Amino acid sequence: MKPTCLTLIPLFAVMGCKDVKTAEKPLPQPAPVHDSLPPAPSQANAKARKTFEPYVSEQYADSTQIGIKGKNKVELKVITSPDTMYADIRFYAKENQKWIEKQHLTWPYEATACNPKYADFNNDGHNDFTFKTINTARGGNDARILFMYNKQSGLLKPIKNSDNYSNLHYNNRLNCIDAWALHGGTTTSFLSIDADTLHLFASVNVFDGQLEVHRYNKNGKETLIQQKAYNEDFPRFKNFDPLEEYTEADFK
Repeated sequence: MKPTCLTLIPLFAVMGCKDVKTAEKPLPQPAPVHDSLPPAPSQANAKARKTFEPYVSEQYADSTQIGIKGKNKVELKVITSPDTMYADIRFYAKENQKWIEKQHLTWPYEATACNPKYADFNNDGHNDFTFKTINTARGGNDARILFMYNKQSGLLKPIKNSDNYSNLHYNNRLNCIDAWALHGGTTTSFLSIDADTLHLFASVNVFDGQLEVHRYNKNGKETLIQQKAYNEDFPRFKNFDPLEEYTEADFK
């Protein structure tokens, strides 16, 4: 019986060696190629990028009032982005029943609503174009940029400093533009158009019960021509020499 036990020992040893080999760890596999690529952007990231792209926050168009009515058209868009806002103006003329773009302008813009308006500011029979560019501290001071229609060129001419004045109005008594500003009192400014700029040539200022009338030369030097007590509330003047106030009928 002893020889039988001795012959079984090598057999168990061989079987034990086979078990060790099967327990070895597998070799590491190379990582998939796509793991090294950046992850695809999420929908949230895509939406965040879109919010930083400029977009049109206001849009207006008119072909019934500007320039030659029915033959000119103006389009106004307010372009908004996180960093800036500006007005985009395109002016068209109708040729062979099609609108042809004649002019493209941009303008700084800081207002909450542009509210375009049309009126004839030089008595040439053609409406010009204004819109708000800034918000003023007093709601009664309506500051606008003025684009004059030039019938010779058929284009719009921006009047660069026109939004420095408020409540612009064509004054047919003096054939000029006047402006009216509210503060602790009122100031009526009388303005002529010099190329692309408004030139102040006279003003009537009413403040604290006193009225002063000034003239200005081309260099801006002022001359006091009248001073007196004046107790009217919020007057607006259509003439400075002699003094003459507007009435409600003048604006109907």
